[in-house]
Amino acid sequence: MGTRGLGGGTRPSMSRLMCLKVTRRESRASSSVLMASGLRVLVRSVSCDCANVAADKSIKIWKATDGHYVTTLDGHMYGVNDISWSPYGDIIASASDDKTVRLWHSLSGKSLKILKGHTNYVYCVAFSPLGNILVSGSYDESVQIWDVRSGSVMRQLPAHSDPVTAVDFSPDGTLIVSCGQDGLM
Repeated sequence: MGTRGLGGGTRPSMSRLMCLKVTRRESRASSSVLMASGLRVLVRSVSCDCANVAADKSIKIWKATDGHYVTTLDGHMYGVNDISWSPYGDIIASASDDKTVRLWHSLSGKSLKILKGHTNYVYCVAFSPLGNILVSGSYDESVQIWDVRSGSVMRQLPAHSDPVTAVDFSPDGTLIVSCGQDGLM
């Protein structure tokens, strides 16, 4: 299962879906649900994990195949708005109202890096197709491009005159698209 990219290509490593089985288990409403599928570890078979985020500051990981709870990623100070799985499924990036993006190891649940640079709520986040670059959008009206390895801002784009609500890469990773409440894309 994949999503259609800007150029019409399919991105098999990440797709948006509504996991009703998973969200029913939550006592609070979920604001984002993503599914990652692919080889998690070379010696394991293909697995399928589901993650949901909510205003309670947590990210919960579930087995999408049977609905079993795996772990909770805790560390944000305020609600989590969005997550993105790296193309290989080993890293999860999360965007939060605490003005940070966090990188997590998806198997251990360990927080790897805290990316600071936005001056208001971070609303959306996406990995590049190679997983080496991350893009985030914020209520501070900017789009930031991050180097995943170092955790540093590569570039800040003053992209919109209102909050940025969605970001993504083209399938080949050469273009970034953002949408904002100003109606621009």
